[in-house]
Amino acid sequence: MWEGSTDPAGGLIEQTIKREMERLFNEYRSYDQATLIAAFQALLIYSIILLFPSPQKPSPGTFNQVTLVSLQDVGSYVMETNLVLPAESIHARPCWEEWVLVNVKRRTLMSLYCFEWMYAKLNSLPSYPCTEIGFIPAPAGKILWGARTRNEWESGYDRWLGRWTVGGFYRLGELAEVQPGPEIDSRTERWLEEADEFGMMYMALVNATEGYLCLATSQRT
Repeated sequence: MWEGSTDPAGGLIEQTIKREMERLFNEYRSYDQATLIAAFQALLIYSIILLFPSPQKPSPGTFNQVTLVSLQDVGSYVMETNLVLPAESIHARPCWEEWVLVNVKRRTLMSLYCFEWMYAKLNSLPSYPCTEIGFIPAPAGKILWGARTRNEWESGYDRWLGRWTVGGFYRLGELAEVQPGPEIDSRTERWLEEADEFGMMYMALVNATEGYLCLATSQRT
């Protein structure tokens, strides 16, 4: 419906999306963790549709800074929840269900920063640094993120723990520490060997913005 919308249909879709976004903005603080993340993802998807209304309208749409601030408020609220599991902090295997939920949360926050970067570029604004989340793990590897069963994930995670015994998980902030040149550090090389498409896209964006998207100096206090 969005992809093939005509002008009249596009207006109807836009108004429907805005009403749904308003409802989610009003209710998200009352949601449980799983529903909160689902609402956060929906708001981000709706925002992308408003910013880029359709393939026939590649120019910026009706998304505005007021909506962006509301979306950032949701992101800030999500950031107040756990972004690193206790088991991850001590280099142990967490519960699969908890790991999936926290990874969805982290990936959605990373996607928000990508969206903010696009909005800034379209409107000639300064890029938004993601210093607040530099402490979290970088996107999980393809094998772990793509695991379809508990047994597949648990065996894959145990192997992953063995690969990352020194230094713990690869932080998102480490991406911005990568220096230009023909060689990269061993931790980054190891992470790239595991990375999925989302991780590769995020690293490309960090490189394209010369590290301003995710500053390496960020640490959680």
